[in-house]
Amino acid sequence: DVTVAAGQTDVPMLRFRLTSNTGSTRLNSITLRASGSGNDVADVTSVRLWADADGDGSVSTGDTELGTGSYSSDNGVLQLLLNAVSDFSIPSGDSDYLVTYDY
Repeated sequence: DVTVAAGQTDVPMLRFRLTSNTGSTRLNSITLRASGSGNDVADVTSVRLWADADGDGSVSTGDTELGTGSYSSDNGVLQLLLNAVSDFSIPSGDSDYLVTYDY
């Protein structure tokens, strides 16, 4: 468990790596399910998906925001649709991604 203060932004919640052998794999959305003791609706103001360009596990220069949304219910499900990046193609090889919360 980690304690965060109201107003904190881009707090890393999930890191993951996708691998494409072709460079033509498309990512349209990602679905997240919240759980735990916090209230996702009251406490989390925004959920963001990032392409983590340098793979450091935090938002930094060069990272690209791929989608944003918010939970509609506590311990709910959120489908992040990729905004402004229609038909985002996962590059050939390994790519790092990051889900962050704003509080």
